[in-house]
Amino acid sequence: MRIDTFTALSLNGIIGEKRGSSRIFTKLSSKKILKFRKKIRNQYNAILIGVNTLKRDNPILLNSKLSNYRLVIDKYYNLSLNLKIFKNRPENTIIVLRKKKKYIHYFNGIKKTGAKLLFLNNYNLYNFKKKLKKFGIRSILIEGGAKTITEFLKNDFIDNIQLIIFPIFLNSEAINIFSGQDPFKKFKLILFKIIDKNYIFIKLKILQKLTRYKSKPLL
Repeated sequence: MRIDTFTALSLNGIIGEKRGSSRIFTKLSSKKILKFRKKIRNQYNAILIGVNTLKRDNPILLNSKLSNYRLVIDKYYNLSLNLKIFKNRPENTIIVLRKKKKYIHYFNGIKKTGAKLLFLNNYNLYNFKKKLKKFGIRSILIEGGAKTITEFLKNDFIDNIQLIIFPIFLNSEAINIFSGQDPFKKFKLILFKIIDKNYIFIKLKILQKLTRYKSKPLL
């Protein structure tokens, strides 16, 4: 199973600030950038985001074929059932969480929408892949947020990093997805191109993984 990430970031490596100013990337995106993102999304069976990104942006998270699964890492057990992922093709939605008896009513509410639950009590790459294969998922694209991408990188869960670099600088105190990463991790530049004159796209393959499972679990 291939697990890649695709996100936008500033010239100084920031994907989003603490108060959700990552929305600036949405405001500055051009039609060509959005079209390019669709091409990327169409290459994967599933798109994954963290719960904070879902609550903040309320995205649909579907490729142009409307065929992919959406995966949401749910740590708080308080998702609104009015979110778009539960209203638009809910059968394509998988909520990843830990099974706790006191949240049975919450679980049942999600299932009534048509969405699926994936309980993951032992969070490691092998267990994660094994459970997702039951849904026929062969490739995952992680789109956000910054904390989710950072933790997947720390756990060596990511094979390729795909970045759209915007010609702006953001607050240096905000989240940088490469902060705290293993300094000896090796990357290979697979692709470099200019999109719509002002944006840079790069694709990096992670060649050497040295920190497997040492980071704090996402759930």
